[in-house]
Amino acid sequence: MAINSLDSVRSSLNIKYEQAQRTTTDQKQAETEQTRRRDDTLEISTEARQISGNQLSERLQQVQQQVSAGYYNNPDVIRQAASRIAESFRKQDNEAATDAINAG
Repeated sequence: MAINSLDSVRSSLNIKYEQAQRTTTDQKQAETEQTRRRDDTLEISTEARQISGNQLSERLQQVQQQVSAGYYNNPDVIRQAASRIAESFRKQDNEAATDAINAG
């Protein structure tokens, strides 16, 4: 009986040791994953954000002026815009098809 008790204690200790090892391994993997995520971040300074916002505001003003002047009512401009929109749809469809092929 004493031998059986020792065997069960050993078995129990082995299980606890394996659980502790798994926990340690899981923690290391989580830390590695966090480090990878941290390495892949990009920070933009406040000054860069302001410059970007100013450029967008200037471009928006230009577009508004062109709309007011009737520039976008020109048939050639409408054709060109429609062509660019259609091309962007084609690219999205091609990317979706490629993703589906790669996934399947």
